[in-house]
Amino acid sequence: MSDLNILILETDSRLTKLTVNSIRKNSPRASWSVVKCGKSKIGTALANVTKPTLVVTSGLVLDIRHADLPPLETVKKYHICASRSGVYADHNRQAKNYEMLGISMTKGHIDLSVFVINPDKWFEVPSSDARILNEKKVLYMPRYMNHRTDPLISSCINCMEAVKYGMGSEHAAVFNYVPHILTGKATVRETYAYAFDRLEEYCDGLDPSIRNNILQLADKSKHRVSKMRKKLHDLELSLKNPA
Repeated sequence: MSDLNILILETDSRLTKLTVNSIRKNSPRASWSVVKCGKSKIGTALANVTKPTLVVTSGLVLDIRHADLPPLETVKKYHICASRSGVYADHNRQAKNYEMLGISMTKGHIDLSVFVINPDKWFEVPSSDARILNEKKVLYMPRYMNHRTDPLISSCINCMEAVKYGMGSEHAAVFNYVPHILTGKATVRETYAYAFDRLEEYCDGLDPSIRNNILQLADKSKHRVSKMRKKLHDLELSLKNPA
């Protein structure tokens, strides 16, 4: 997908500028537009695109490189490309904790805050997202395309595991931390896991309360973990790819 088309579904107008700022800085040649999100994210997307398009909800930060998205030939074989809601849905030990906690984020649950839609595969515009993907071909995105928050990180994951997840943010293409942006709050483990400091440079023009929340979170990340996170990520890369 060398010609990147992006559709921002505005779910909270206070957050839209954050996403727009990140696109303008990191993907200046991308074509993008903003529309109000209706009851169906997929339906809203299909009503507003004519070609394969990256769709994101407001508040996500994008830092997409050329090789991050699948080739257009691959995208055209599927109705949609998306990631699982649960960060640990495929984890051999942690996956069971979603059901134990009564959280609906197991393998069958898709996160529609970021996806690539292929309108050529759709013959109807759905009015609801419920069960709409049951008979559709879904290409699952790698986690770096949706480095998102997860309830297990605040409840079941130890600090080392949180740091490990945070290391993945060093090569992430999408930062999806909206719940924390809205509250300005994060536990110590959450600051280990989420790269709040990566949001700081996109705050121009934001609602003052949202901007303040992001700056507070970024400050926690920088004081607690950001330098260590990068060093561990770089060390892991050097071990995998020795000179």
